Amino acid sequence: MDEAFSTVRALAELQHSLYDWLLSRGFEPDVSVLMTTLAGIIAMLVLALITDALARLVLGKLIPGLVNSLFGAERSAVWQAALRKHTLARRSAHIVAALMVYLMTPEMLGAYPSAVVGIRNLIEGYVILVILIAINAVLRATVDVLRQEEWSTGLPLQFLAQTAQAVVGLVGGVLIISVVFDQPVGVLLTGMAGMTALLMLVFRDSLLGWVAGIQIVSNDLVREGDWIDVPKYGADGAVIDIGLITVKVQNWDKTISSVPSYALISEGFRNWRGMQESGGRRIKRAVLIDMSGIDFCSAEMLERLRKIEILREHIDHKLEEIEAFNREHNVDETEPANGRRLTNIGTYLAYLRRYLQNHPAIRRDMLLMVRQLAPGPAGLPIEIYAFSAKQNWTEYEAIQADIIDHALAVLPAFGLSVYQYPSSGAFNVPDAGH
Repeated sequence: MDEAFSTVRALAELQHSLYDWLLSRGFEPDVSVLMTTLAGIIAMLVLALITDALARLVLGKLIPGLVNSLFGAERSAVWQAALRKHTLARRSAHIVAALMVYLMTPEMLGAYPSAVVGIRNLIEGYVILVILIAINAVLRATVDVLRQEEWSTGLPLQFLAQTAQAVVGLVGGVLIISVVFDQPVGVLLTGMAGMTALLMLVFRDSLLGWVAGIQIVSNDLVREGDWIDVPKYGADGAVIDIGLITVKVQNWDKTISSVPSYALISEGFRNWRGMQESGGRRIKRAVLIDMSGIDFCSAEMLERLRKIEILREHIDHKLEEIEAFNREHNVDETEPANGRRLTNIGTYLAYLRRYLQNHPAIRRDMLLMVRQLAPGPAGLPIEIYAFSAKQNWTEYEAIQADIIDHALAVLPAFGLSVYQYPSSGAFNVPDAGH
C-alpha cells in the first residue's frame, strides 16, 4: 500500500512539473490545467493496465496455493481447473487496477473536484460489479466441481447456483446504484417498493420460474438425470439442467428442448423416475385375433396341446375340473354348447401367461397379466401386460418384440389367426388395446 501511495505522489509531482513547464512555455493557465489533467488521465490508464497485468499474474500464483490449502492435494486439481475455466484470477485482478485509479483520481484530477467525486463513485460501483462477477465465477466453478461428485447426482445444482446469483445480483445492483448516485440504500428500496407492479411485469418469467423451481426442488418433482415427457414442448428425454427459468431436456434424438419451469407446474408432465427406480419397465401390447377362428377345443387339439410342457399341467387340471362339473350337473356332452368346455382362445391366454412367467427377462414379482379387451371391428384384442427386467431402451424393445413375435407365431397351434384389415386400405385401423 505504501508503494502505491509513493507511486501516486511521484505521478502528482510529475504532473505539477509538467504544469510549470507548460506555463514556462507560454501556455495559458486554463490550457495548462487541461493538458496536465489529460496527461494525468493517460498516466492513470497506463498504470491501471500495468497493475491489472501484474495483479493477474500474482493472483494466478496465489489462488492455486490457497485452493490447495483449503481442499487438499486430491481435490485441488479439480478446483483449480474449474476456477481457471471461469477465469477467476483475470476477473478479480480488475479490483486492484480499479483501486489504483481510485487512489490516483484526487491527485490527477485535483483541478476538477466535482469530477473527482463522480469518478470515484463510478469506480466504487465498478469494484462492486467486479466482486459480483468474481462471486458468480466461484459459484459456476462450484457447480462444475460438485457435478463430478457422486453424492450430488440428481441435485438441482444449476437452480441453486442461479438462485444464489440472482440474490447476489439483486443486492449488488442496489449497492451499485446507491454508491454511483450517492443515495442511501433505504431510499432506493422505498422507490423499488413503489415500482413493484412494474418490476413484476418486467421480471414475470424469472419470478414464475423461480417460484416453480422452488416447488420442483422442495417437492422433488424433477432431478437431473430423470427421464421426463412434456409433449407440448416436444421434450422427451433426460433432464440435463434445472435452471432458474428453464429446464433443459436432452431428447433421445440428441436435440435439446428448453421447458419453462412454471410449465411443469401449471401444465403437468410425465416423470419416468418411478419406473427407473422400480427395476422394471412396462410392456403393454395387444395382439388382434380373428374372431372367426375362436372355437371349442377338440380332443385331438387338446392331445396335441398337451405336448407343450408349460400347458400340460393346466390342461389336465382344467379337464378334471370340467369333467367333474359336467358329471355333477348331468350335462349332455353330445352338444358342445352344454356345460363347460375348453376353448382355444382361453387355452391360448393360459399359454401366454405361463410363457411370460417362465420368460427370463420378465419380472415375476411385478404385475403380470394377459387379458381380453372389448372385441371390435379389428377383432378380439389380447393384451399382454407385464414388466421387463431390462430398462435400457434397446434391450426393452428387443424383449418386447421377442414376446410379440412368439405370441403371433404360436397362434396356428391353437387354431387361431391374427386379424388384418383388407390390403385395399379401405378402412382405418383403430388403436386396439391402448
